[in-house]
Amino acid sequence: MKRRKLLLISYYFPPCGGAAVQRWLRFLPFLVGAGYEVHVLAPKDGDFPYRDESLQTKIPPEVRVHHTSAPKMGKWLQFFGGKEAKLPHGDLSVDKKTSLLKRVLLWVRLNLIFPDLRVFWLPAAIPKACQLHREQGFDLVISTGPPHSSHLIGLRLKKRLKKIKWVADWRDPWSEIYYLKLQKPLPHARYIQRHLQNNVLQKADLNLLISRHLLEQLPAANKLLLRNGYDHEEIEAAKQAVKKQEAAFVISYVGQFTMGQDVDFLMDVLQSVMDKEDVKVRFIGSNVSAELSERIQAAGKDKFELLPFMPHQQALEQMAASNVLLLLINRYEGYQGMLTTKLFEYLGVGVPILALGPRGGEAEELIQTHQAGAAFDTDQADQAKEWLSQQYQLHKSGHPVEAAKDTADLSSIRQSQILLNALSCLLPDSNKSES
Repeated sequence: MKRRKLLLISYYFPPCGGAAVQRWLRFLPFLVGAGYEVHVLAPKDGDFPYRDESLQTKIPPEVRVHHTSAPKMGKWLQFFGGKEAKLPHGDLSVDKKTSLLKRVLLWVRLNLIFPDLRVFWLPAAIPKACQLHREQGFDLVISTGPPHSSHLIGLRLKKRLKKIKWVADWRDPWSEIYYLKLQKPLPHARYIQRHLQNNVLQKADLNLLISRHLLEQLPAANKLLLRNGYDHEEIEAAKQAVKKQEAAFVISYVGQFTMGQDVDFLMDVLQSVMDKEDVKVRFIGSNVSAELSERIQAAGKDKFELLPFMPHQQALEQMAASNVLLLLINRYEGYQGMLTTKLFEYLGVGVPILALGPRGGEAEELIQTHQAGAAFDTDQADQAKEWLSQQYQLHKSGHPVEAAKDTADLSSIRQSQILLNALSCLLPDSNKSES
């Protein structure tokens, strides 16, 4: 049987850091192990939220990475908005302090640029993808988004090469993603986003979706649930690196704050344990706003540690060293299907999770199913404070914290089996690639 050739199109790929990279970085070794010849198309130096050079060692040596140029939209933003201006990554929010210029730029992004700012990568990426196919003769193309503009590359290849199989991987919603729901673009913009979304959905041979809610909400198509999962070996290494818990009671939030998260609720709950001398609250790789910084000062600066973005393995070690891990559920229509990469890593390390935000979503369902923590909304603030106090008392008494139960089905090993089975159905032995 001839070896299958696969092209993965991913804007976010090492040395890019952060959550967006993890999903396919975990699946690549299993694809190689299953006999696929894997190629990756990515920008050489895109507008990345973070850089994490350590992740390059996670790429299997058999994988061939092909780079193209990509316009640095962040530089244009700094040209117009000054050196302090930063490209928004998953956050298009404005507040009273937002300048008029930034408001105008965000309006342009929402109403005139589709589907996202990374669409300007396509003039370089599409010709490169076509060239690679002429040279390699791919059997399968996988595009992963966000940015959902990556799917437009897969769509173009599918239109030109009818026999090639194309898989669209949805790590987040498209037209219903939280910042578009909260910012409410003009009607024409919402129509264009839905049109692009549905075109990709219908033309792809298979759509991989991270949540059941997203799978059910999207129009009819060939769809499959594929969780993000966690890397068992990375988790175990993180636990081994933190063999002894700190004497302090550590509460950690890992990642950025995004639109729709109730930071006031978070600070109210945390305030309930600020009178304890041995409590530490860590925000790791978080974009702490000036307003939140003021809240931290008022709550007790000595209780909070603001740690910068750090290599992924170090972030896992911080999770494993914590006594409680914080998860903030964005409040918007469609929150039920929002599943972050870090939730699966939280579940993997087995530290109790405190989820704050609207109830009844898949994140809460996973936490309850695996007995991994508790979830509360704003009308349950007293219960949330009581739960946090109980965790503190367990820590003080030396009572061992029970890890999340039976999470093996969420590991990247199990999820990769689902992926490989799906791909084998798309590529029966009789199929031949168009070259």
